[in-house]
Amino acid sequence: MKKYLLPVCFLLLISKLLSFQETLTLDQIITEIATEIQTGQPIFLDINCGEWNPVLTQKLSTNLLEKGADLRYNLSETKADISSLEEKKVPDLSALGLEKALLVQINLNIAWQETVKSSFFSYRTERYPVHIFEIRQIQLPTQQILKISTYNLPRPNPDVSGTSSFHFRWFEPLVAGAAIGSLIFLLWNFD
Repeated sequence: MKKYLLPVCFLLLISKLLSFQETLTLDQIITEIATEIQTGQPIFLDINCGEWNPVLTQKLSTNLLEKGADLRYNLSETKADISSLEEKKVPDLSALGLEKALLVQINLNIAWQETVKSSFFSYRTERYPVHIFEIRQIQLPTQQILKISTYNLPRPNPDVSGTSSFHFRWFEPLVAGAAIGSLIFLLWNFD
C-alpha cells in the first residue's frame, strides 16, 4: 500500500501544477476588455459575437458599471447611421443629448489552426477553431479610431473540439505491396 502512495501523490501534484497553466478564458478576456475601455464619457456597446452576445453583453456591462461607466443602449436612430459609416454619415448624438461618446465594437472572428502529427507511414492533420475577439474604440461623432486590440480564445478541450483527417504518405502503398509480395514469395518457396 505504501509503495503506491508516492506515485499517487506525485500524479496529484503534477495535475495541480498543470491546472495553474490555463490559457485565457472568456471571463479573463472580458475583464481585460473592461480595463481597456475609457470610462470618462458615455459608452455605446456594439457586440457582434454570435452565440456569445448575451453572456458577453451581461458580463462586460457588469464590469463597466462597477468601474462607474456611463453605459447607453438607446442606439435605435443612431445605430442605422453607425452601420452606414461607408456613406460618411455622422451619427446624431444631439438627439440623445450628448456632444461626444465612445463606441466600443466587439467582433468575433474565427480562425482555423492546423496541427500535423506525423509518423513514418502516415500523418494526421487536425484543425480546430481559435476565437479572435477584435475590440475597436471609436470616438463619436468624429469617428476617430482610438484603439484596436485583439484577444485569442483557444479551443476549450483539445481532445474534443476540432476535426481531424488521416492521410497516408505517397510511398505507403508501395511498402505495403512489397511486404505482401515478399510474404507470398516466402510462402510459395517455403519447403
